[in-house]
Amino acid sequence: MRRHVTPTAKDPDQIEWVIDRLLAPIHDQPAADLTRADITRFLDAVTDERGGPSAYRAGSVLRAAFRFATKRGDVTIDPTHLLSLPSCGKPRARVLSEGEIAAVWRTAVPAWSRLVRVLLLSGLRLREAADAPAGEIVADVWNIPPERMKGGRAHVVPLCRALREEIGDLSEARWLFRSPRRFDQPVSGFTRGLRAVQAASGTSDDWTWHDLRRSAASGLQRIGAPFEVIESALAHRRQGVSAVYQRHEYLVERRLWLDRWAAHCVAGVTAHRLDSEH
Repeated sequence: MRRHVTPTAKDPDQIEWVIDRLLAPIHDQPAADLTRADITRFLDAVTDERGGPSAYRAGSVLRAAFRFATKRGDVTIDPTHLLSLPSCGKPRARVLSEGEIAAVWRTAVPAWSRLVRVLLLSGLRLREAADAPAGEIVADVWNIPPERMKGGRAHVVPLCRALREEIGDLSEARWLFRSPRRFDQPVSGFTRGLRAVQAASGTSDDWTWHDLRRSAASGLQRIGAPFEVIESALAHRRQGVSAVYQRHEYLVERRLWLDRWAAHCVAGVTAHRLDSEH
């Protein structure tokens, strides 16, 4: 993670999750002793337990790790060479229900609950939000530079009132989400943070940080936001001729619909709280 993934990967949090969760059963096995047959049996077990997409991700990360280790000379033989990865299967489609959104919204896990709400309100990817320096917030907009976006293009997030409240006062802050353990660094330890939110909310452990982004997009669609506005909020690249000629960024429209989405989330929290009381 420190020498290869964090400096080069576009989504290091996802790779960290794969390492911490999917590869956990083989953490204690010496790398030099693993054979291709060992890894095949391990990936078969992941497929049986979690499905093809998870096994494919585990195999991809493991293969990348061995290639890196071989180039460094940490191991002399790469057991993933010629390894056939499991079928990726269908893309992940997990979306949090309105009850689950209400449950995680109500949690009060230091740093992590606020990050959950910011991700739900903005539709950003985990590290696009979690690694943000305070200087990116100017007045009522959040300016994210190209080098911090997966697509390599600058992105502007119009701050609806609820999102501005979650971000809070940054007058003396360096980071939007400061690490409680590392001096003057952004928050880290995302797998641990996710587990804490899942436990505090009483939700299952089968959703990931990235599922919050999908849940935000699905929620915007559910309340009637136009497709173009949702795509702009997610910073998805336009394709073909439209990428050249259609340059409108929908800032006004995004602010309007993000406000409506925030109101919908808060209303859902209130409704589920009243239901639980009765």
